Amino acid sequence: MGNMFPANTSPFSASELANSTIFKGTITPQTGGTVSITAPYSVAATGSSITVKNVFLNAYNITIVAAATYPWTFSAWRSASGAGGVAISTSATFTITNSADADYSIYYAYFTTTHSNPNA
Repeated sequence: MGNMFPANTSPFSASELANSTIFKGTITPQTGGTVSITAPYSVAATGSSITVKNVFLNAYNITIVAAATYPWTFSAWRSASGAGGVAISTSATFTITNSADADYSIYYAYFTTTHSNPNA
């Protein structure tokens, strides 16, 4: 409860959790870009994983953003690293709502490139 959005302080009550959907997860950029959170709070773009606070999805949506770095392009939010798992969304800006979208605990931003050596 100490890492909730919105911030929550003790004493805590079971009624705060009753009939609530609480999301906690990670957004992870793969090679070729960055990730950020724009709602319900902001986390600046980073090439490292971001842990999403415990968010009450009954009241708030979580907007995550992937940004590609040239020569890479954004491909999809995926449920596993690389091209693994399922493609959750092909939109670089994706909103996690109180629906099946929240079924995953890690969202991977997958980027692709047509360059034979993107680091050259």
